[in-house]
Amino acid sequence: MKNLLSILLFYLFVSCNQINNDSNNEKNINSLYAEKTSELINSFIEEEYRFCEFLLEPNEGFESFDVYTFWTEAEFKEFLYKTFELKDEIDYNSLIGINEKLEIDQKLLKNKIKLVSRKEFDSIFSIKDLSIKAKAKEDFQKKYLSMCYMSKPIFDKDFKTAIIDFGIGGCLVSDPYIYRFINGKWE
Repeated sequence: MKNLLSILLFYLFVSCNQINNDSNNEKNINSLYAEKTSELINSFIEEEYRFCEFLLEPNEGFESFDVYTFWTEAEFKEFLYKTFELKDEIDYNSLIGINEKLEIDQKLLKNKIKLVSRKEFDSIFSIKDLSIKAKAKEDFQKKYLSMCYMSKPIFDKDFKTAIIDFGIGGCLVSDPYIYRFINGKWE
């Protein structure tokens, strides 16, 4: 009986540690995802988008990419399979950004860029009265004159390749950009 109790206690201890490790791994992946996303944003701001003072928080999922208006979700998934040279669903689910929630840490962003709440932006489009909506859009654009937008980035499991949309908005739609981390820089 004493041996059985010892085995049971050992099993409970190991199980609890495994649950804690899984939870810590998830936190580590989410923290790393936020950190690598900030690095990518900072490289855009330093290289091409120095004028950006504001950055609109991205939507979650496929809808955050420009191609959402022209591609189906299946076509986007096919694009990911080709770009990341994925073999199966296991590879697909190993991409960072597919299942993770992105929380950008303002403190990791350089050049004093400020995040604009997705909720604030989306609230404009819920206004039913067209004249009030037009005024709200105008006020928003004046308030955030030099605002850039981005999609939720998707990284390979090693954070060496990323797919993202980043820009100033407008009516031009492009395929997602593919960046590679080479010699300490996103190119």
